[in-house]
Amino acid sequence: MRRNFIAATLAGCLALAACGTTDPGLTADRSRELVDVEIAVTEDTMPTPSSLPVNPNNAMIDFGTNKEPQPYDEFLQIALADIQDYWRVTYPEVYGTPYIELGGGIWASYP
Repeated sequence: MRRNFIAATLAGCLALAACGTTDPGLTADRSRELVDVEIAVTEDTMPTPSSLPVNPNNAMIDFGTNKEPQPYDEFLQIALADIQDYWRVTYPEVYGTPYIELGGGIWASYP
């Protein structure tokens, strides 16, 4: 009986020591809050992705017909194009075989 009490007390102390801080050292805002941030980007610091102009090889995100357009939809398309541009160059260098284009499209999913 005494052993169980000591073991439970030690387990409780360990849990308090591991989880006992009241300040984790970071803060988080809700992701749904819209924040208007101005970011200065100059041509010499950030090259435009080569797929920004229409690239027929790019997979596109299908958001569906019933989705309300969001301000970040275009950003997602451009980010996907940029990722594909990166792998078109990098994949053959790293793996020694050609990059296989994404097929079948990318389908957005919503909760």
